[in-house]
Amino acid sequence: MGVSLEVVHDTSIAVYTIAAFVTVCRLVIRIKDKKWGLDDFWALFAMITGGIMLTGALIIVTPPPNIAQITKVVGYYFAACGFYSCIWSCRFSILCTISRISPSSWRLYIRLMFGAFSLMWAFLMIQAVVHCESDPSWHATGQCALGQPVAIAQLITDIVADLMLGLAPMRLLWRSNLSKGQRMRLITVFASALLTTLVSLAHAYCIIAGKGTDEVYSAMYELSVSIIVASLSVLVGFFSRRGRNAGTHTTSNERSGNGTHGTGIELSVNSRPINVDITTSTWVDSDNSTKHLPDNHEENLDYKSKDHLHAV
Repeated sequence: MGVSLEVVHDTSIAVYTIAAFVTVCRLVIRIKDKKWGLDDFWALFAMITGGIMLTGALIIVTPPPNIAQITKVVGYYFAACGFYSCIWSCRFSILCTISRISPSSWRLYIRLMFGAFSLMWAFLMIQAVVHCESDPSWHATGQCALGQPVAIAQLITDIVADLMLGLAPMRLLWRSNLSKGQRMRLITVFASALLTTLVSLAHAYCIIAGKGTDEVYSAMYELSVSIIVASLSVLVGFFSRRGRNAGTHTTSNERSGNGTHGTGIELSVNSRPINVDITTSTWVDSDNSTKHLPDNHEENLDYKSKDHLHAV
């Protein structure tokens, strides 16, 4: 027996509201610190496309009386395209964060990941549209039965992408000059990308089994988990900073008069310490980490610092 329409309706609104709230908190933190990057843009885009997915899902689950058939079809494509756009925008946000904490020797690998993610995103959306339009009989009900091929493709791309996001920064962080607690906390943040794979297993099962509204139910959970995971690095950095500021007030950033803008931690590349701000996730050369620069010079500093890094 599937989940009732009322439960799907209410749960979809609830989980998306929580995810949107987490994203808004993330954006407020970054705006307050006057630090904005591509990872924040993708997080915002994910929240917007998640709202599009929710709109389509509500049309599917609780359509208004006497709704036109074309509205049902548009609602379904809102849900399908909004879902894929949101999920992959979250992955782009995490990938941008990884890019900003990676040395210059990783640039080619990061670019290949960007290219692979773009191709997988486009493939899944095109596959879904072609599959549904090849048999338009579903227009009357307003929900396309995606079937096994789409579910398998979605599951494979989810597993591959989430493994890449979860494992990519681990080698870098594991060899860092962090305490064991800090290291494990940051690794856990990035490894949390694998949570979306677990939720996608349930979603793929619902698609293969043709569970109807259960597909919407599981998709909203996967979407919301992805949005939350994409903002974990910023939130963990923020609360870590607040905890340290409330404690000893002896961090290197505070001694240099810059304690209100980030939480410095040290990584090591070829035994050379490098200061990293886990709130902004940006590499900063240790020689410059004690100098206070205006916020509008931050990107120039980061760019120069990356050019002096060696391979891990």
